[in-house]
This record gives sequence, structure tokens and C-alpha cells, in this order.
Amino acid sequence: MHDKIKETAGQLFSRYGIRSVSMDDIARELSISKKTIYQNFKDKDQIVMMGVEQHIEKEKKEFGEVMRDAENAIDEILRFSKCLRKNIAEVNPTVLFDLRKFHPQAWEKWLSFKNDFIKRTVLCTIERGKKEGLFREEIKADILATYRIETIEMTFDPKIFSTEKYEFIELQMELLEHFVRGMLTRKGYDVYEELNNTINNE
Repeated sequence: MHDKIKETAGQLFSRYGIRSVSMDDIARELSISKKTIYQNFKDKDQIVMMGVEQHIEKEKKEFGEVMRDAENAIDEILRFSKCLRKNIAEVNPTVLFDLRKFHPQAWEKWLSFKNDFIKRTVLCTIERGKKEGLFREEIKADILATYRIETIEMTFDPKIFSTEKYEFIELQMELLEHFVRGMLTRKGYDVYEELNNTINNE
């Protein structure tokens, strides 16, 4: 029951946002009493924290598979982007805002993952691209890695990008295009065009 509650809560949080989902909503969705939830979890904070930890482990696994299988740095970035689109296609854009405002411990856990693991992964990909001659030698990998992870997060902020005006996936693809093209050498441009066309036709 513990895992079922965590899984169902995660689905509801993704669909409606964390703040909008109450313990009553979770109980109703599972057709159980609220008391049963509290027998398994101390409070909503604990459910949110466990959901964040589960999401982090899932992303680490996916990132590891991408780095292992990618043919080159551009392939790596495009595969990362595909994972991102798949994972957040059904996520309510308010999730990160709710996390930051109402669940500070879970937010700190996410920040640590973002600023350590994700940044290091993007940094390694950029350095790989430079060694492969796909990215320009003079670019500052550390600056661009930070830029990349912050622009991804920025798309979740409705104050910056209105959900009524922009589709979330559209934002991600536009920012990815800008990010990658700004790093490419002539050789990298040819590889990017070929791989991007292949992915778009899948």
C-alpha cells in the first residue's frame, strides 16, 4: 500500500500541481481512508520528498543509459532532450513553483540534484563535444552548463512564460535549438542536422 500511495500521489501531483492535491484527494483516488495514508506516511511533506527522491533516481538511471549509448555529444544532448520531453509531457508547470514555496526540504533535494548531478552531466557532454570537434573549442563549458539547466527550469515559471500563450514542449525545443546551435562547429552543424532530422522523423 505504501508504494501504491506514493505512486498515485505522484500522478496527481504531476497532473494538478502539488498544492492543489490534498490528502483527501489521494485517499479518494485510491478508495481508501485518509487514516490509511497516515499509517504509511507522516504527512504530505514526506510523500512529496519520497516522490522527488524517486524521480531523481529515475533520471539518474536514464542519464546513465544515454551517456552509455550515445554515439557522440550531439546525440547525447538530443537523447537527453527526448527523455526530458517524455518525463515532463504530462507535468503541470506549477510543480516546481509549488515545491519551492511549500516543500522547502524537497526543493533543496531537487536543487542539490540539479546543481550537482545534472550540471556535471551537461558539463561532461559539452567537454565531450569539444574533444570530438563538434562544439567550438573556445566556449566556456561551465557557464553554458549552468545556462542550460536554468533555462530548462525557467520554462516552469508562469510569470516568465504564460501557460496560456506557450506550449511547454514548444518552449523546451526552442531553447534547446538555441543552446545547441550556439556551440556548433561546421562539422557539428552537419552532424546536428542529420541527427535532428532522424529524431524528428521517428
